[in-house]
Amino acid sequence: TTYFRRLALSNLNGKTCTSTTDIVEVEVKDGPGGQLLLNGSNAVSKTLCPDKNLTLSITGIADPANKSFEYRRGGVVINTSSSTIFTVPNPSGTANYSAYVYDKPLLAGNIDPAACRSLTNSIVITIADEEIVNLAVTGAISNTYCSGDNVVFTVASPVGTNYEFKLNNQPLQNGASNTTSSTNITNNAIVSVIVTLANGCTASTSVTLIENTIDSPGTITGTQSICFNGQPTQLSNATTASATNASATITYQWQSSPNADFSANVDTIGGADNENYTPLPLTETTYFRRLAISNLNGKTCTSTTDIVEVEVKGGPGGQLLLNGS
Repeated sequence: TTYFRRLALSNLNGKTCTSTTDIVEVEVKDGPGGQLLLNGSNAVSKTLCPDKNLTLSITGIADPANKSFEYRRGGVVINTSSSTIFTVPNPSGTANYSAYVYDKPLLAGNIDPAACRSLTNSIVITIADEEIVNLAVTGAISNTYCSGDNVVFTVASPVGTNYEFKLNNQPLQNGASNTTSSTNITNNAIVSVIVTLANGCTASTSVTLIENTIDSPGTITGTQSICFNGQPTQLSNATTASATNASATITYQWQSSPNADFSANVDTIGGADNENYTPLPLTETTYFRRLAISNLNGKTCTSTTDIVEVEVKGGPGGQLLLNGS
């Protein structure tokens, strides 16, 4: 605050005399004050995770409803408001934040030119870099798998202190290992992971799994009996195979075995890849089945039909004699 007066100087015959006016006062008022907080807490500097809000708030002022505020980033006003709270949109990098507090409300949406102001404390705020999680999936091709496959999920990057895996939002693994696996996966299952980083921030990603499901392998006919070294008739398609996903491609492969349960000596017959198959002449009873092969996104899955039997009968026998002997 400063006081002023004016002197009147009278000069007569080289003699100067003075007289003073009354005094006028120019009062310098204190600003309204105010403390700037980050997300409700005092801070001088702070690193925030990229998924966290940067909310500035001002406390320690009287009658805030009759105040106005300019929030600043690096000395540049980024928001003029009548609110003591401001959430910075899309913050990034490192910057110094502060605010001017004015002792009058906004005038037509702007700062009143007659208002006095105070500058709050400043806070240096750094937004941590956002990490992209690279989740590798093995045991599947293009996230496509066969029923019963053991699918392995591994966080290739970034390095974390903890990895929380979930399958359809149910716990799968939560610990220091960056890998997990499951055979209990259903079509369109979602596997997600949250990686806790050394700076305390988290990063996450998820994958959707696609099951290459064969609804039906189809059916075949052709059970028959033939003579030794006889020619079997065609083993025929009764119904074709089908897959759940319309994008899947179905092909076929015939197999044979002398064992009804196909437990051993299984022969995948070269060139036998049509719906129907005619075997070569047989010298022993042989069992046949057809594989339905479904290819979806480069992932091949198979399912087998029921088995058909081609019985090779023994001849009626007989003993040839000469002159009854």
